[in-house]
Amino acid sequence: MLKLAVGNPERQLKVVDDQYGSLTWSLTLTRQIARLLQADITGIVHATSEGYSTWYEAARYFLDTMGIAYSMRPCSTAEYPTPAHRPANSILENKVLKDAGLADFVSWQEDIDKFVANHREQLLVEARS
Repeated sequence: MLKLAVGNPERQLKVVDDQYGSLTWSLTLTRQIARLLQADITGIVHATSEGYSTWYEAARYFLDTMGIAYSMRPCSTAEYPTPAHRPANSILENKVLKDAGLADFVSWQEDIDKFVANHREQLLVEARS
């Protein structure tokens, strides 16, 4: 998204707005997994940032936080076919982590804010190359 927006801010991007998921920063996930490995928990454990969004909402939030000019419109999954089938709802809940008092996640928006604060300039360099 960033590379597309930086490369041509006037080009209108179509982004799916009917698929919901739980965005998660890999750094936050890594920290959570390290903590989980020290606990005595077995079975299936979901580990994801708090909250959920559509791809459209997430893309807008990210680009707005980056301070990048862009043109974007929401579209349906049917309008944006891909070879891979994507579920309409892939929202996860950290119930096992919360029940065990191990949940360290913040909202996906807070993660994007931190990510951009820490990496904005490098992201722009990479997007422009």
